[in-house]
Amino acid sequence: MSRRAHRTGLLLAAALLVLVAGGVGPVTAQEAEPTRPRLVSQTPWVAEDQPVELAFALDGGLPEGGTVELTLYGALTSREVLVRGTADPTLLGEQRDALSIPTALVPTRADGAFRLLLTTDGSPAGLPVSDPGVYPLEIAVAGTDGVPGPPLLTWIVRTADDAGATPLRTAVVLPLHVRPSFGPDGVPEVTARARALLETRARILEKFRDVSLTVAPTPELIDAVAQTDPDLLEQVAAALAPQHVVTGTYVRLDLTAYADVAELTQPLEDQFEVGTRTLRRSLGRPVDLRTWVGPGNPTSSALDALRDNGMDRALLRRESVTGADLPIDEPVVVTGGTGQTIAGVLADPALRTHVNGTADPVLAAQRALADLALLSATPAEGGVALSDGTAGVVVKLPANQPLPAPFLDTLLEGLRAGGPLRPVSLAELFAADPHGTVEAPEPGPTVVGAPLSGQDLAAYGHNLAATTEIVNGYSTFAGRVDPLTDDLRRRLLVSGSNDLTETQRGAYLRSVSLAIADQSAEVQITDDETVTLTSREGDIPITIRNDTGGPVEVRIAFDSDNKLDFPDGASQRRRLLEGPNRIEVPVVARTSGAFPLRITVTSPDGVLTVGRAQVTVRSTAVSGVGVVLSVGALLVLVVWWARHWRTARRNRRLVDPDPPTPGNPGEAAPV
Repeated sequence: MSRRAHRTGLLLAAALLVLVAGGVGPVTAQEAEPTRPRLVSQTPWVAEDQPVELAFALDGGLPEGGTVELTLYGALTSREVLVRGTADPTLLGEQRDALSIPTALVPTRADGAFRLLLTTDGSPAGLPVSDPGVYPLEIAVAGTDGVPGPPLLTWIVRTADDAGATPLRTAVVLPLHVRPSFGPDGVPEVTARARALLETRARILEKFRDVSLTVAPTPELIDAVAQTDPDLLEQVAAALAPQHVVTGTYVRLDLTAYADVAELTQPLEDQFEVGTRTLRRSLGRPVDLRTWVGPGNPTSSALDALRDNGMDRALLRRESVTGADLPIDEPVVVTGGTGQTIAGVLADPALRTHVNGTADPVLAAQRALADLALLSATPAEGGVALSDGTAGVVVKLPANQPLPAPFLDTLLEGLRAGGPLRPVSLAELFAADPHGTVEAPEPGPTVVGAPLSGQDLAAYGHNLAATTEIVNGYSTFAGRVDPLTDDLRRRLLVSGSNDLTETQRGAYLRSVSLAIADQSAEVQITDDETVTLTSREGDIPITIRNDTGGPVEVRIAFDSDNKLDFPDGASQRRRLLEGPNRIEVPVVARTSGAFPLRITVTSPDGVLTVGRAQVTVRSTAVSGVGVVLSVGALLVLVVWWARHWRTARRNRRLVDPDPPTPGNPGEAAPV
């Protein structure tokens, strides 16, 4: 039946609207062509004879003399229409009814939205939705020419009389996540967007304290808020008090990519440990340590990593596993390629598609509720609900996409309103009974993790390992209570975020190295001095100035090319107090002369080089070997001189001391 066919019921419809709505609001004149209406609010579930209340907004207001055209289609038989119906109206099927309402009879609410209140009791001016089902409803606005503008397609959910007897358990997983708040400089900055997100979601969670759901806060964000805005942290903690809160890694990361790199094994453990410690300390409450809700595919290495970090349950994307039957209504057993197993629930990709609508968030939420209503039917009717009430599904809200407050408000309002759904936490969904009293899930179907690797983090893993070694060296230098050490380790953790590019990760690692270099440069050694030793043994004075702001531990190594011996050892561990530190180094000279003494100051483990210096040592003392050689030379000289003297004397004895005077040859010598 066409829209035009029902214009004869116009006056009756208008009178009913005025009576139920309680008056007519102002009508705005509009000459431009009508635009598409936007849904502002809607009754989520319609019971027998319950009226449907709709409110919509329209840019420019309603045209004077125009009409609001309503077209109702038959109940859906397929979930596909919910996803594709707006783009392809031919999927909507046959029209069930049509109704035309003059704009002059449409009241305006205090917030400026236009309100429609339609009966479902079978009256000619109402909507014929007496049978349970999900009914597409188009709302369009026509001008004075009677030509309607682009329609708004929403969904009327008429519930069965016994819909509340065995409701479909519905677990909503809400992330509290933004890009990293700690920059490469280590300074936390909670941006206006992050603050608005936390304030809005805390307000909504406070409003729906009676609606069970699971919240996955990113520890890094909570850490930044704790350091910059304690009042906001208190607000968030109070809103989370009644909810199921799951822990996770310190930053949101690709589990599969981390697990595939051996050098990231320890960093992954650090991510889990610091993430849990941060949430417990900041929120002042226990958190779920068993359930993983982060990104990543259940590869063998990823399942091993979860088990190694104490997690035995996981929320996974349905497309990340393979198997003959992939249920979304019960926990499954996920296996890895080498026999690993973990309990899992699978998030349905179709439910995720409803979250992407940001232009009309209320409509997107209503579409999600309509899809859940289809799932709440029995398997014979195309749904998944079971008579014992144990069937359940997951609505995993996105962490890195806009999630307007009206969407979340509308979705939770629908869950609180009851109808065919019962809100539960993930912990309850994993339990074997609807009340969550059994710890372990019943064995479900077995599915296999898809062997899909994450991004390639091999180069990052190598660079992270090298930088971590430097930080470890710095921690032995500065001590465990040094505040910079904690800051540097936090930067290493943040660098692993999957919100960062490879270049941005490198910036975090470089900032760590530069910060350590700047701090270690505050330790300086007196250089280019000359020390004179006047004896073989002596002390060489060294002055090391520490301007780091606190005491540090160092190892001082000495090298003199074997010209000096060091009675206290060629290296010493010393604690340097703030300011100048004078150290006397005992030495024994092996030789005389001038030679260099090289001094190297490192962290106690030798990883971090803090400083280097060189002192010139001048030794004027004669060594023991020199004395022996000198004495030996003197003895040789004395022996030589004595022998020479004795030889000369003997030679003089062999010569006549008074020889005859030369004369005549015949003259006799006197007697």
